[in-house]
Amino acid sequence: MTHFASRIWCLGFCLIFLSVIQTRVIAVAFNKEEVNPLDIFNQIQIIRDEVDSLRTELGVERDRRISLEKALGNMRSDCEDSGPATNEQQVAFYASVSPSITEIQPWETVVFSQVVTNERGAYNSSTGEFKAPVNGTYAFYSNILSDWGKYIETCLKVNGEIRMYMYSGSQYRGSGSNMALLKLKVGDIVNIVKHGSGGLTPFYIHRRWSTFSGFLLVSD
Repeated sequence: MTHFASRIWCLGFCLIFLSVIQTRVIAVAFNKEEVNPLDIFNQIQIIRDEVDSLRTELGVERDRRISLEKALGNMRSDCEDSGPATNEQQVAFYASVSPSITEIQPWETVVFSQVVTNERGAYNSSTGEFKAPVNGTYAFYSNILSDWGKYIETCLKVNGEIRMYMYSGSQYRGSGSNMALLKLKVGDIVNIVKHGSGGLTPFYIHRRWSTFSGFLLVSD
């Protein structure tokens, strides 16, 4: 289940729970049971506030995804305008975490061991590192899913220097994602690491939904 889908599920659950509470109020009134109306009202208000909060978060998530899709669309257009890539220029990889990482240490590299795509073999599934095979501008994207009720901070490094940050987590189970366009030289190393001690221990990264990908946009 994606982060967006999990939000939809939580919203639906809250709406159903609200309906149950309201039904209970009607049933109590019908059976003439003794009940404190203020208690019932407070419970309903709490659920309504939670639903409003989830709706707001869903709107933010939707806008973020639309923005990323537009950015990817613009990059595709630029690539099409520059003509088809040669075999030497075809550099791309996509991998996910498998199995889940139940406890990762601060500044430890996140290893995305389940490789789906690895053109030119530039990504190392044992070390979690991407090594640039040619000079050029590269696009990198990563999504990290945390555990229930926890959060974790990660970042992307190039030759040991931070170039991108991600924050994952929420009251439920939240994912964090980010994208970077980077100018690299042959031999430059790119990897995703646990950013310091930020988060709630043990630092957990969920399998499958946590991914790392990249491709050569334009070669020099």
